[in-house]
Amino acid sequence: DFFEGRGDYQISSNQFLSGSFNHINSPDLTSGGIAGSSFLRDSYGYNIATNYTWTITPNTVFHASFGHTWINLHLSSKWDKLDYDSFVEPNWPWACGRSEGFGSKSCWAPMMQIAGYGAVNNFDTHEGQTDIWEFTPSLEHVYGNHTIKVGGTVARHRIWADT
Repeated sequence: DFFEGRGDYQISSNQFLSGSFNHINSPDLTSGGIAGSSFLRDSYGYNIATNYTWTITPNTVFHASFGHTWINLHLSSKWDKLDYDSFVEPNWPWACGRSEGFGSKSCWAPMMQIAGYGAVNNFDTHEGQTDIWEFTPSLEHVYGNHTIKVGGTVARHRIWADT
């Protein structure tokens, strides 16, 4: 599933604002490598972007962009047909109350592995997530045959993907 929304707004004769929003959801469920387990691949995310342009003079323009992208590949694994509430919570209470866990108490069973097979529950809640914030301002001035442009980028990239 994918959808996008866009909008433009003219604040005044020399100021413009635009924005967009994109959302993606890509559900998928695959085998976890051990009989009775599965990997969830319900990937989803969004992108929000805004742009501001101010024409200060006919020769001088200020432009600023702001964007936020967040993607969750949802690289979690689970045991099929396991009653997480009655099995995990009494034995491993520290593994409950986590975001996006399973059962009514949001539990994750501890990692279990059989030699030669893929491990089950070896992903934590942040695994496969990408969180990016960016702000990019610039100022441009045209003087005769010369163009002077100054600007920069302030960014914060958080990527959890060591699979």
